Amino acid sequence: MKRNSHIFKTITTMFACALMFSACLKESFYDCPESIRVYFNFDNRSGEDQSKHIDRMNLYVFDRYGFFLYEYRDDAVEFSSDYYIDCSNLYPGSFRFIAWAGKDEDSYATQPGTFVRYKTTYKEAFLMLNQMDDLITDVIHPLFYSAIPATVTKTREQYFEMPLEIMTNTINIHTIGLPDDNNEYAFEIGDINSSYMFDGSLNLSNDLKTSESFKYVSPCDKDEKSQLYSTINILRLSINRYSPQLQIYDQTTGRSLYPANEGQTSNLIDLIRRANPNNDFEKTHTYDIVLNFGETDPTNPDDNGLIITINGWEIREQDNNLYD
Repeated sequence: MKRNSHIFKTITTMFACALMFSACLKESFYDCPESIRVYFNFDNRSGEDQSKHIDRMNLYVFDRYGFFLYEYRDDAVEFSSDYYIDCSNLYPGSFRFIAWAGKDEDSYATQPGTFVRYKTTYKEAFLMLNQMDDLITDVIHPLFYSAIPATVTKTREQYFEMPLEIMTNTINIHTIGLPDDNNEYAFEIGDINSSYMFDGSLNLSNDLKTSESFKYVSPCDKDEKSQLYSTINILRLSINRYSPQLQIYDQTTGRSLYPANEGQTSNLIDLIRRANPNNDFEKTHTYDIVLNFGETDPTNPDDNGLIITINGWEIREQDNNLYD
């Protein structure tokens, strides 16, 4: 009789633990929430409509101690103000919600590749560029991030709002004044920062000498006036991060169109700040760079008539604004 009583108590205890630490059984327990919805919105400080870029959503839930619990994934998002992720299987407690939007698997991967429940922590998780080697030849998908603390209660219906922040920059280039030719050109940005931590910060290396470098490379098209244009998306720029290096070069001859000599800087962040010292990297997500060669000869390193415009702000080489 005592043995049966012990078994009964053990089963009762296990059942109570399951109720506390696993999803609520809605049909059996009245005091569990019935509807938990997570909505998403944008920080519209830049004035750009980013919603068109949201076609995937990955919502990760970590417990109060930072351990992974769930991933809610939607690979066919039709984004609107009414869009939400249903998290109704969560039990009452304190959580950390982390969302990555636009995380297509052609552009991005997580490290570790598979999160283990109650083992993987958000502090050890990374979101990385999905690169096979040191070249990225496809334009990566725009990426968005949000993280909030969330307390789920026994209230029947609960809603959470997650403001999405864009984590990539779009760099557009266009030339003016180049002679017509049949050569092929490429736009390139060299970088070392290829991953984010799950707190939204870039995974910055303390030792730049040992950091692996890679290049974004995009072919240049030509407009009706035979001028070059191209686009590269990169992980977000900041004055505090390692400076990406910009280059435009002639693939046919191997000659660098810009920079054309050692005096011209290829430091992208430096160029932006020289064009507009008050540029706000937190609010500016797109950079339109126009290189106006005018009547100059781009093959002549002594011809310093080049004018660079970034988002309408001019840098004139003859004013020594392009020199390190």
